[in-house]
Amino acid sequence: MSAAGAGAQLTSTNERSPLISTDETDWGYIVRCQSCDNLLKVVTQWSAAFFGVLFIAGAIGLWVLPGSVTTSDVTGIKLAMSALSGGLGVALLWFASHGTRSELQVNLVRSELREVLRNTRGRAKVQNRTRFEDINEVFIDGTPMKDGRSRLLLRLSGSEVLIEVAYDHEEYLVRLCDRLCRDILEYDELARA
Repeated sequence: MSAAGAGAQLTSTNERSPLISTDETDWGYIVRCQSCDNLLKVVTQWSAAFFGVLFIAGAIGLWVLPGSVTTSDVTGIKLAMSALSGGLGVALLWFASHGTRSELQVNLVRSELREVLRNTRGRAKVQNRTRFEDINEVFIDGTPMKDGRSRLLLRLSGSEVLIEVAYDHEEYLVRLCDRLCRDILEYDELARA
């Protein structure tokens, strides 16, 4: 086999490697996508962090820069401007501390799903909670996307609301779909009995 042929084979294997992983915990498991960072979220949060630091530096700079006027005529305006700038900077830094990595936590102890954003420091922020009894269906969307991947979805009872669990090649989603059906839908049947 030529070197070019080996490289082509290696590339095709990497394209078919799974994007999702399932991490076991003592209360259930976490479904994560390894390379599914939303570029818009990442850029937005880095921009918010950058401008947050600038606003806080501006608020401090109003008071400590040489030649800063501290007469009684200007003090009120400087207080208002520094409070506004500092407050906006703190709000932007708070927003930037939220995560960009989405994950779905399946809590078997509490019988709920949690949609979570995790930041780069590992801190998780729960975005939404859904009880198992509110889930009507677990299915793989039959229409593959442009890159040949499919979506694993949950449908909420009595509505058309869908929750995307994972995005990957269908061969990797089937096992996770079966597990979610067993954990969520069979739990619901046992709870009703």
